[in-house]
Amino acid sequence: MKWLFIKCDIKNFLKNSLYRLRYKPIRAKKRNVYYCVFETWKKHAGLADRLKTVILQYNIAKASGYEFKLFWETPFKLSEYLSPKQNWECSLDELEYSLIDTKIISEVGWRKRGILKPNKQYHCYRYAGWYPPEKLPITGYKWTDLFNELFEPSEKLISAYKRLNIKKHSYIAVHIRFVNALEKFENTYFDNHIESEEKRNALINRCKKGILELVNENPGKDIYVFSDSKVFLDSIDGLPVKVLEHSDVCHVSENSNPDTHLKTFLDMYVISMASSVYRFQAPEILSTSGFSMVASRIG
Repeated sequence: MKWLFIKCDIKNFLKNSLYRLRYKPIRAKKRNVYYCVFETWKKHAGLADRLKTVILQYNIAKASGYEFKLFWETPFKLSEYLSPKQNWECSLDELEYSLIDTKIISEVGWRKRGILKPNKQYHCYRYAGWYPPEKLPITGYKWTDLFNELFEPSEKLISAYKRLNIKKHSYIAVHIRFVNALEKFENTYFDNHIESEEKRNALINRCKKGILELVNENPGKDIYVFSDSKVFLDSIDGLPVKVLEHSDVCHVSENSNPDTHLKTFLDMYVISMASSVYRFQAPEILSTSGFSMVASRIG
């Protein structure tokens, strides 16, 4: 793991240097401001990883007495689904590149990050989103509290949730992230597609067995199952569980369809309103998903 951090540090230093070429020998007009920027020209991580890095950066900005600003407009504008409870929206025109005041940092190296220097303008373009959504370093703030200081569900998201007619805290949520094990879901370094149909079916059946065990342990309790695999969601049609409409299952980083984005946020929001959340894992899946973990911290 250490070599991965070193590799990321070098890569991010070189990329950040391109922004430093914009530096001018002037003072920044706005100081004590922290900008978290998701560049529009690159493919980004999934929703959970991006939310994790936003809260981690807000944690340090708040602890340092800095105003926090967030630029998130690709492949969707975040405020369409999570409305601001603070004035965190910004434009790229607000960014200043002062040789004296501007500090460009990376969240990837956050293990070393402390309180920010006063009277500066900080920019963060590089992130990993690896830090778990728990009690935050340096400050001890709770992830849930910080999230709810920044965000609340938008009217679009609330309306979609109300149409489901689900009573919050009345059900159990199960989440299984297959990545590409059962079908092509996203372009990622997790090359875990199972070529053998027999082995794919065996994985599906093991997951279904686990769900049935959960059903038997919770008689009379509704269980909603969520997954990034349409193949799997279709396969559990005969089980005594519920699933949301899933014709628009797709990774948010690779699709510009608003219905897909709403589906992803709706899944996260419904999971957050469950009385308990279960995340299933298997050796064939490889990736330990943060999606359901982040959702469980929201509600």
